[in-house]
Amino acid sequence: MIVKQNGRIVRQGGRVIGGIVTLEYTGRSATFPFAIANNSGVNSGVGNLALQFNKQTAITVDYGNGVVKTFVSVVSPGESVNRFVFNSNDYFSSFYDLYHPKYIYPDGEVKQRTVKISYNRENLTSYSGGINGVTNIPVLNFLFYAHRNLTFFSTSGAAGTLTDIPYLDRITASTNPVLQTLRIVNFSANSPWVRAVPINFLDMPLTLLTTGTTSFTDTGSNLEHIGSRAIKNSLISLELIDLINVTTLPASLDGVVKLRDLTLNRCSFAEFPEVITRLTTLQSLIINDTTNRLTGMSQIPASIANLNKLVNFSFNIWNVTKIPDNVNLLTTIVTLTISGGATFTEFGDISALKNMATLILAHPTIHNSFTAFPAYFDAFTKFRTVTFNSPLNSASVNVTKKLSLIYDLITRNAPKTGVNNGSIPYRGFILNLFTGSAVPTAVDGIIAEPEGFVQGVENGVVDSAGKMIWVLRNQYGCTINITV
Repeated sequence: MIVKQNGRIVRQGGRVIGGIVTLEYTGRSATFPFAIANNSGVNSGVGNLALQFNKQTAITVDYGNGVVKTFVSVVSPGESVNRFVFNSNDYFSSFYDLYHPKYIYPDGEVKQRTVKISYNRENLTSYSGGINGVTNIPVLNFLFYAHRNLTFFSTSGAAGTLTDIPYLDRITASTNPVLQTLRIVNFSANSPWVRAVPINFLDMPLTLLTTGTTSFTDTGSNLEHIGSRAIKNSLISLELIDLINVTTLPASLDGVVKLRDLTLNRCSFAEFPEVITRLTTLQSLIINDTTNRLTGMSQIPASIANLNKLVNFSFNIWNVTKIPDNVNLLTTIVTLTISGGATFTEFGDISALKNMATLILAHPTIHNSFTAFPAYFDAFTKFRTVTFNSPLNSASVNVTKKLSLIYDLITRNAPKTGVNNGSIPYRGFILNLFTGSAVPTAVDGIIAEPEGFVQGVENGVVDSAGKMIWVLRNQYGCTINITV
């Protein structure tokens, strides 16, 4: 890899941040970006290369076969940033053609090619790539060394095939002083990075760190250093993916003084990690074990009450058979998500969660564990949305049961006329219902006005899911979103 600079160089605080930069690197492929997995066909597994700029920017590409093209970054509909994407697969063509079409070398041969990309690096704000199939060839890391002003880097999208990024350990606070977001994921089981957080990342002033995939290990994971290295003073968001070999979290994690968002994916904790209850700055906590049926995780300690800034709590544990008791201590919760794999036998007590606005019931059997929302829901004046987010058990009888629960909750609380003024929250309520069916028959027939309906007075004969939906919409001003 060679990095060349020309044109005017802008300096700010002693740091080079401007000028035209030419990135030059060599690889074997029949496409661009280079398809590393098999050095041949164009398919959805060979990746893309994305650059984001703070203003419209011209990009010149010398493809190394005598073809030189100039492109301009584009703002896509609904976005506000200039983006430029090289694609080497059909998967992105319908969307990313707005930015830049994929490039297939006309000769169709797999052979060594040298590509040069030139643009004004002063405008570059982030870089990411879906790097499926990359093994040990330095396709991506060149950008780190060429762009000290990068704020974002991601390797997501590699589907567990990434073995290494050469010289990844050279990414440091001095080489990339403004890097804030780092997503290093999707490494293969054979990668040295899959078992540990690279220690040099923990010496950078990152605000967001996502790392993992396949398996961390308790030994050598470097998790115990997060609360003692430089990152502890800057980290706001931490996502640890596939903690399937980690039985607990280190006590030193409480040294991260600004942590707001913590996501623990596919964890295998023997019990709820006590250190979490000392992370008093947390605003969002997502715990997901997906496949591990550990009974200890169903018991949340009473010390969870220390998280008095928590507004989002998502708990997806396989062995949960009701909403755990101590969830009721999280009185600041605004959004609560409950899921799992075991059969729910009862709803549980969350009567103290009077700040709750959104309840997401992603568990496939929870709707059958109770006949009506508990009476304490009548006092939830901030409650606005229920989502039944599991597409499982989507037969008509189950869809009707979910609608019946909401119908009862709203009709027993909301007046038939008026507007939602804060004291009558169940007017204008929102129900998101995932039926899991490819056809609308899962909502039990035609949505139609019931016999005997009188606006503002009488709901009429409501004997089907379709009629419940009609009444909720027309009598109580509800929004019912049905997603297959």
